[in-house]
Amino acid sequence: NGRITDTNNQLNDAKKDLGNQIADTNKNLNDAKKDLGNQITDTNTKLNTTKDQLTTQINDTKTELNNTIGNTKTELNSKIDNTKNELENKGLNFAGNSGSDVHRKLGDKLNIVGGAAASTPAAKTSGENVITRTTQDGIQIELLKDSKFDSVTTGNTTLNTNGLTIKEGASITKEGINAGGKQITNVADGINAKDAVNKSQLDNLAAKQNATDDAAVKYDDAKTKDKVTLKGKDGTVLDNVKAGHISSTSKEAVNGSQIHNISNSIKNSIGGNTVVNPDGSLT
Repeated sequence: NGRITDTNNQLNDAKKDLGNQIADTNKNLNDAKKDLGNQITDTNTKLNTTKDQLTTQINDTKTELNNTIGNTKTELNSKIDNTKNELENKGLNFAGNSGSDVHRKLGDKLNIVGGAAASTPAAKTSGENVITRTTQDGIQIELLKDSKFDSVTTGNTTLNTNGLTIKEGASITKEGINAGGKQITNVADGINAKDAVNKSQLDNLAAKQNATDDAAVKYDDAKTKDKVTLKGKDGTVLDNVKAGHISSTSKEAVNGSQIHNISNSIKNSIGGNTVVNPDGSLT
């Protein structure tokens, strides 16, 4: 019985020790749990604090970015508007051979027109005589030296395929030259057979003709031409007169030989010693 008692006492002591150990272990566990909880709480607090700080920083950064973007956008828009206005206002200047430069803003209309009516059909215009050439200063408009036109009118003068015509004046056409009742001046002296002659040449010819008037035979009346008076002092001998036709209707002149023959014929008819005198009479 004594052994059982000792054994029970030992078991009780062992149980007590074990209970004390378990109590110590539980206490240690509770203390560890409490420490761990405090650490977790501290960690959560730190995490929340970090989160709040990050959120604040993110919001601040976002606000700063938005402000920067907004300011940049405003600045860019302002610069774009300024550049646009500057370009539009600067525009282009156009210059001709004379006159002041013409300024146009970008987008403005510049009229480049000619003198023909806007309703003129394309068939009556020509671009084959005009050429444009780029130069260092711009575009140069040039007219061909050998231009081709169907008709050209300057004032009252028209030049076309028919020739040159001046209204109420002269004309040179394929039909010939018409002076239009006007003088033709500064005409060179004609040389060849088909050259035109000028008044100077005609005057010289008339002068030469007038120079022979004293020796020439002229009608008494140049218009009627019905009488010629020879002005020899004692009469005028017509020499080398061709024998004229003798008839009842003849109006041709006869010469001395014809009269002598007539006189000689009469002499022969009379017979005897009849003589034909030099004046044609018979004795």
